[in-house]
Amino acid sequence: MSKKMDRKERRLTALKAQMRIGEKLFEITVSNISETGLMAKMTEPPPAGTEVEILRRSARVRGSIVWSEGRRFGMKANEPIDLNSLLADSGLGLKQSDTGAAAVRKSWWHWSKRR
Repeated sequence: MSKKMDRKERRLTALKAQMRIGEKLFEITVSNISETGLMAKMTEPPPAGTEVEILRRSARVRGSIVWSEGRRFGMKANEPIDLNSLLADSGLGLKQSDTGAAAVRKSWWHWSKRR
């Protein structure tokens, strides 16, 4: 089986988070995420092999950098990522009805029909 077929389904995101390398914290933007890893962007990504910790609210993901190119990098998680915890309060992964967007659109539609 090819390596590409072994990859878990990825969710596109634009989450602001922090990355810890040793005692230093860096601002990153997580671009996509799966149960096994993530891709993110930052000004100067660390080299492959660097051990890191991603922090977002109460979620923590430990792993190692497996590639970096330009401003992007990939991280493989040491343990399965709890996607619900990491995506909490982001509105990502929720059904449209859960976000209230459908109700806003419906009320706007009815308002525009009355005029």
